[in-house]
Amino acid sequence: MPYTDLENLIADYLPEATKDEEIDALGRLLDNVSSFVDSYCKRTSGFFAPNDDETTIRAYGEGERFLRLPVHQFGTITEVKYCGSVIAASDYYESEKNGWLYTEDDADLPESTFDFCSNLRWYEDAVYRVTLKLGYEETPKVIQEFCRLAVKSIWESQAGTLGQISVVGFALKAQLFPPDLLLMIEEFRKREFEI
Repeated sequence: MPYTDLENLIADYLPEATKDEEIDALGRLLDNVSSFVDSYCKRTSGFFAPNDDETTIRAYGEGERFLRLPVHQFGTITEVKYCGSVIAASDYYESEKNGWLYTEDDADLPESTFDFCSNLRWYEDAVYRVTLKLGYEETPKVIQEFCRLAVKSIWESQAGTLGQISVVGFALKAQLFPPDLLLMIEEFRKREFEI
């Protein structure tokens, strides 16, 4: 699934592309750039696509005051269970910084000072079932703009040849993009501590 709208991309950046074969080539290029974003950011295919489905995941406690969760839509956690019992929402809060759950101490001490929070912990090696919406409500604007600029950059560098590219496409490598363009999506790369 492409991470930005092809018609808007053409209207905004490449209005000279009017032939059907050019539009088809741009569509294939956009699909490939969107796949490149997933690969470069070390994410699964379609990771940045909008998601409206609620799902229940397993999160593993680490004996800390936080429970690490994968990227999800902030504020969509509807339930947290441990051993089949629902954990009261008043016993934790969701961080706006990273989306992790922290043990609650009346929200007097936010996660920046969580060493001083209550003694409550997410038990080590315990399995918690968390119901939430993974991913994004809409594709992040930075990802959309990266895709638009990347397609424009490749189109301009390959003028006259892209309309001849076959449906099977082509592989994109990071070296193909200017470094400042790649910096746009650097913040979305999967970090070592992420789930």
